[in-house]
Amino acid sequence: MKEQLNMRVVSGKAKGTKLVAPKSDKTRPTLDKTKEALFSILFNLAPDLFTEPGSANCLDLCAGSGQIGIEALSRGFAKATFVESARPVKAILQANLEKTHLMEQSSIRIQSVQTFLQNWQAAQKEAEPEAQPEKELEAEQKVELEAKQGTKLKTELETQLEAKLDRKEFAYELIYCDPPYRLAAKLNALVLDYAAKGLLAKNGILVLEQASETPHISAKDGLSLVREQVYGLTRLCFYMWEA
Repeated sequence: MKEQLNMRVVSGKAKGTKLVAPKSDKTRPTLDKTKEALFSILFNLAPDLFTEPGSANCLDLCAGSGQIGIEALSRGFAKATFVESARPVKAILQANLEKTHLMEQSSIRIQSVQTFLQNWQAAQKEAEPEAQPEKELEAEQKVELEAKQGTKLKTELETQLEAKLDRKEFAYELIYCDPPYRLAAKLNALVLDYAAKGLLAKNGILVLEQASETPHISAKDGLSLVREQVYGLTRLCFYMWEA
């Protein structure tokens, strides 16, 4: 591992905290200027993610130092999941989370993006409720009690479903993927595909980073490319659900 680069948290409760990112062939830190522009665009596209603190979740793929997820947490996101395949980077990521006092809001997965996405999909299938017809008697009793109490009661099936949903991997309001540029075409296309499968929350934004000379990936399955921005050698592509 080569020398390290110093960065900082741009805004929020951890503003000004210096972060460290390994400078190696496997990681490429996003510059502070680009990061500041990124979050300015995010705020303009989806201000509710920042004006309702503690309600949004961030997925930082190919996280490296974790600076994107850390910036999101600093600005009021509830939780961040960091996915990074380079095991030596884990210590630096943990150190940055400890310095910013954001460890309790964070989850670190040392695995490939492909493995994380496959596990997420498996969790969705496990959480799907089995189709079970409600008994007529139970339905009638439920309606009668609701009328008496003026409240909506849960059926046994609904209760079981909620318990399963509590265990399943949730959707994310912000997904950021910053793969090595040589792998960006393949990994970004994969992430876009999973975003359309429900990885991206309905009010969320997916941001794919790639080399500036690489054209954007066409949106699919209800997602739309709403903006793209070039900063030097970097192209950022922003996707949201169509209205």
